[in-house]
Amino acid sequence: MRPAADGHGGAEPGLDGELGALDAGFRRLGSVLEDPADGALVEAALDDFLRRLPTEDACETVAVADWLRERGPRGTALAAAPARAARITPGALMECGDALFDEGRWSEARARYQRLLDEHPGDGRAGAARKGIRRTVLAVQLDRVEELLGGPVGTDGGYCARPAKYEGAPARRKGANPAVFRGAPDHTDKLPAGWRVSDPAEAALVVCAQETGRGAAVETCAYRDHEQRIRNITFYKIALRVKVYELRTGRRVTDRTVQLGGASCPGIITYYGSAPSFEYVEPAAADIRRAFGPVVGR
Repeated sequence: MRPAADGHGGAEPGLDGELGALDAGFRRLGSVLEDPADGALVEAALDDFLRRLPTEDACETVAVADWLRERGPRGTALAAAPARAARITPGALMECGDALFDEGRWSEARARYQRLLDEHPGDGRAGAARKGIRRTVLAVQLDRVEELLGGPVGTDGGYCARPAKYEGAPARRKGANPAVFRGAPDHTDKLPAGWRVSDPAEAALVVCAQETGRGAAVETCAYRDHEQRIRNITFYKIALRVKVYELRTGRRVTDRTVQLGGASCPGIITYYGSAPSFEYVEPAAADIRRAFGPVVGR
């Protein structure tokens, strides 16, 4: 910090959050005050410094304001510093919280919002700070959900092993609900686009699916193998274990086996080696939709 002068260049020492420079500047001003004749010079330098608060960086402003409020000299020409710091702190805390939130530093952002509420409960920004806290809570929840969804797929891994809630998710409603599907992509990728979302923030459900083997027998047909022998082959539905979670609460709402029907007994079966003892049906998109309708619906 130095007396005001024209042609000032660069950041004022102490305004960039470097508290060592701030302390040194105030010490210099305090030593100047030992000569009463220099009081006007000190006041001019201090006025120039305080006029430049808040700075463009709200988090640096908070650091400077804290120092001024807690350590700034009182009872001298420097007494205006703590009062100025008290006036700018609420706005700086709010702006700093917003900046940290935008950087994904949610716990730090929440701490700034909470401090504003704790120290300045009557401030006009208190409502916005409460909303900021809520935003950080939801951001942390969504980040956790995305982390789990990025893990192993199926009914026993990733999200499905450690379900978590995201309170900002759409409410589960009657009819088909948008869902994130994990597992059995050969089947679930054929579901209607309106049922599937890739962004968990848009999902009401998380559906975990995994093939478990044969479902109900559908039809048995006779085929002639490579040695011209007649073989009877039974076609079965495809069984899938399906777990469904309500994303807003993380609560499991369905745990069932879904069976996919489909076409059976084609005219020709292609195989290598020995003839198969059984086959699965070939489900069409309509078959898959019919099976999963009760899963995503309500």
